[in-house]
Amino acid sequence: MNLPVKLTDALLGTTVSIETLEGKTLEVKIPPMKRAEELLRVAGKGIPIGGGLSRAESRGDLIIRLEVALPHKLSAKARKSLDDLKSEGL
Repeated sequence: MNLPVKLTDALLGTTVSIETLEGKTLEVKIPPMKRAEELLRVAGKGIPIGGGLSRAESRGDLIIRLEVALPHKLSAKARKSLDDLKSEGL
């Protein structure tokens, strides 16, 4: 699945709630400094292996690709903070 996250969450890390294929809520931890091209793997929460949805079946892994969502506009305070980060080499 693709998961949009805020830039600050991608940089600092966070925990997000996602909905599984069964409609259940799953908490997924996004580690700090996770790049969009890296994938997160949640073992046993993917598509059933074997064709049906019986409880005895095993499941594949859920693969999550982060999509860093950039804001449409910045406040003056946010812009100054980003300028400060830029001067730090970030």
